[in-house]
Amino acid sequence: MPTQLPTRFARRALGIGRAAASLGRAGAKRLVRSSPLDDAALGDALLAELDHLKGMAMKVGQILSYMEVGLPEETQRRLARLQRGVQPLPFEALRPVVEDALGASVETLFDELDPVAHSAASIGQVHRGVLDGQPVAVKVQYPGIRDTLLADTRALRAVASLVSMAAAVDGAAIVAELEARLVEECDYRLEAERQQWFCDHISSERIVIGAPIASHCAAEVLTTPWLEGEAFEAVRSSSPERRAAVAQTLTQLLWTTLLRHHRLHADPHPGNFLFGADGQVAVMDFGAVKEFTAGEVASFRELVRVVVQGRRDEIVQVAQANGLVPRPDRIDADELWRMLSFLLAPYCTDAFHFERTWWTQGMAQFQRMSGNARHLSFPPSWLWLQRALAGLHAVLVRLDARAEVAGIVTAQL
Repeated sequence: MPTQLPTRFARRALGIGRAAASLGRAGAKRLVRSSPLDDAALGDALLAELDHLKGMAMKVGQILSYMEVGLPEETQRRLARLQRGVQPLPFEALRPVVEDALGASVETLFDELDPVAHSAASIGQVHRGVLDGQPVAVKVQYPGIRDTLLADTRALRAVASLVSMAAAVDGAAIVAELEARLVEECDYRLEAERQQWFCDHISSERIVIGAPIASHCAAEVLTTPWLEGEAFEAVRSSSPERRAAVAQTLTQLLWTTLLRHHRLHADPHPGNFLFGADGQVAVMDFGAVKEFTAGEVASFRELVRVVVQGRRDEIVQVAQANGLVPRPDRIDADELWRMLSFLLAPYCTDAFHFERTWWTQGMAQFQRMSGNARHLSFPPSWLWLQRALAGLHAVLVRLDARAEVAGIVTAQL
């Protein structure tokens, strides 16, 4: 069991290099043959390295665990364990964090606190405790994680500058936005404020959110009620009706917060949710929340209207208003329409089947869009929208859900 995170740039680069080498070896093997044993070994190797690195590397592994990006099913099955983590730090390494942040000994602060972590995420790990007789979840931040994340974004800056040379994308602005959001995630007081907001405005019978316990929250510690429910893998094997209900709840969470409240729960990976009966979803993590201006939401709402209503002739103009098209004269409007139609396809029909063929064909289409590749621009705010929406769809594809979700969106347009 590791006692601290690797934070030095060289050590993290070495670990990321090992993970990349594992992917490369797997790709080479699959050109020759496909073996479930090889696929499982790849998953185990990536799981161990990315889980050990935590930080941004673990976030990437979590995304790979549910996005359909061509990884073998058995590899993704192994990576799914990253949604809760498998290599927590020993509690004694975190005890000083809790006691310094809350100003008292652990024994004084809680009736009980299990020293064995329940889950280990990219920025902190969760321990189950008891406070005033009630079960609680205590999320404790890893020592030095902020420096770890800054080291990871430093490694992206050179890549970002190359991207800017090859496309209309402002790579430096994107990395700066990513860095700002990751630094925010390291402030659990901010997360507590956001969680309280979601609890006040979004909680319902279907969306369960626990109010933070302010007396036991600080920049490095977040204490909330303990929530019960099943993990994502259990829902994948459940009835079509339950999977459809879950799809509707997750869709409601994303689109209601965005279009009505101009906020976005921007990290839809399945480890952030627990699932109950009748489509009930408990939301547990509010570190990645993006707030938008009224103007940004208005522009995006109009883009959705244009696609859903089939107003093909307006697509370049509305994409330009969203900051996607800096030079309309250089854009292939047909390619642009196909890209946005794929992104919003579930909201253009009464019932939609989130099945793998639709996803893989659509992603392949993105890769073939050479005409627009150099001329599209993706503002930082748009990247958060795309990440959340593509992430939601990827989760629903993993569920193989057939659900009526269009009405959830069109009712708010």
